Amino acid sequence: MYEVWNNVVKELSKTNACHVFTLAGFGDVSTIEKPWLPKVKVGIENYISENKLEKATLIGHSLALWLATDDTFEFAKIIVIDALPSIGALMMSNFKSEDMV
Repeated sequence: MYEVWNNVVKELSKTNACHVFTLAGFGDVSTIEKPWLPKVKVGIENYISENKLEKATLIGHSLALWLATDDTFEFAKIIVIDALPSIGALMMSNFKSEDMV
């Protein structure tokens, strides 16, 4: 988990169960084969299903907003912090949009 979330998670954990994800290729988490975005989505879908999380509040960056646009998930609330139109282009020197999906 990125340090920027530590205080947020600490505070929210006082009254809520927090499920924190660091996506593949971020922080200390190893990268995965492309296309990685659909794999991340399936992983989160599986986690939500396996843990029977219903009407959760989603808090996150750009990818949280992307997940929130999918009808697969039923979030009670969505809080998006700092959304970028193409985070891949910003962070990956060899970024190609066709590799994202």
